[in-house]
Amino acid sequence: RCVTVEDAHTPGEQLLLEVLYRLAADPRWGRQEPDGTWLVAISMDELSRYVRLHRTNVRNNLHKLRDKLALDLVALEDVHEQSARTYRLFPAEQILTRRRSAGLEWVVKNRSVAFVPAEAVAEALDRDLPGRGSAQ
Repeated sequence: RCVTVEDAHTPGEQLLLEVLYRLAADPRWGRQEPDGTWLVAISMDELSRYVRLHRTNVRNNLHKLRDKLALDLVALEDVHEQSARTYRLFPAEQILTRRRSAGLEWVVKNRSVAFVPAEAVAEALDRDLPGRGSAQ
């Protein structure tokens, strides 16, 4: 069960999220919103440089963090306006609340970290724990 936000992240995802939080505190890149979230506007190349990962890894980790409800993409970059992509970062409590509301509370960790439906966890526990359920 995910007790902390980090429980659902791979090391690369967590590194990226921590860098985004640091950038959000810098007025050049981000700002805090009244609802407690942060907006961060940064290009993929700049973000890749700060995280020290290839842009493909950064892009993949950003998609996974969006799927895991840790951040949202607010706006795409606009070459004509010379604006960068904008992401909304959520505080830890809001992330956990969003995940609970979506039924994302249990994870399986192997080479990656993936959410598992609560029904599958209950079924596995019933099957695998002696004295629970009919299968032993």
